[in-house]
Amino acid sequence: MTNHEHFYTYEARWLGADRLYRVTVASGALWGGRVGGQLVAGLVGSYPDDPEAYITLSLASRYDSLDPLHSSFLRVDKLNFRLSSAEIQRIVLRRKKHWWTGPIPNSGSFVVYLRDKGKRHFILLGRQDVDLVEKLLYSVCTRLEARQ
Repeated sequence: MTNHEHFYTYEARWLGADRLYRVTVASGALWGGRVGGQLVAGLVGSYPDDPEAYITLSLASRYDSLDPLHSSFLRVDKLNFRLSSAEIQRIVLRRKKHWWTGPIPNSGSFVVYLRDKGKRHFILLGRQDVDLVEKLLYSVCTRLEARQ
């Protein structure tokens, strides 16, 4: 991937496999490239703070020479996504640790509410700069509500 601002999210799903994305913010959109799947937390052990420790290298390597703003980005994986500012109604960012990942560290979560009444819920996997994530999300949607 080229050097655009990005962060890592985990999209937990009740039905179906969970997804780990590298989300790039550019050109007024969120571009998600799938770089992993289900997280498994054992009963004991330590878990890395670095979100890149959880990615699947074979999935992530597909993007090494690919610009996420190029049309082929969405064709690399059917689960990749692009959410443009025109599609987003509002975003709610929560800085409090999300319970879903159990002992695996996370830096909070955010929900993207779409104009078509849908929504996407993402967990900020590992220790990430939430102030930077907030700034990046705000660059796509000025209707951003930040909570603790």
